[in-house]
Amino acid sequence: MQKHGLDTKLIYSTGQDLDILPRHSDKGLAMQFLRSLWKIEATQTVVCGDSGNDIALFAMKEEWGIIVGNASSELLEWHRSNPVDHRYLAKAACAGGILEGLKYFGFLG
Repeated sequence: MQKHGLDTKLIYSTGQDLDILPRHSDKGLAMQFLRSLWKIEATQTVVCGDSGNDIALFAMKEEWGIIVGNASSELLEWHRSNPVDHRYLAKAACAGGILEGLKYFGFLG
C-alpha cells in the first residue's frame, strides 16, 4: 500500500479481521463527524461494539457505550484497563446485549 502512495493504517482484531483505513480515520472520528454534521450531542449518542476495531468508538469518552456479551478478548482487556461509568458490559450477546444495555441506561422500558 505504501508503494502505491496509500496512507493507511491497519487494525487487526479477533485474530481474523483486518480493517484497512485512511491513516487519520477510524470509527470514533467518523462518529464525531456525523454528530457534528447533524448537531447531535455526545450524551445523546450510544455506541455499541464487540471487537478491537470498536475501541475507537469507546475511546471518545463522552458517549454511552455498550459492549456486548460476546465481545472479543482485546476489547474486554481494553475495557478493564479504561473503566468509565457510562460504559456497560452486557451479559447477552449481539443484539440482545445492545437491548440489555439500552434498558440499563434507561433508553428502553
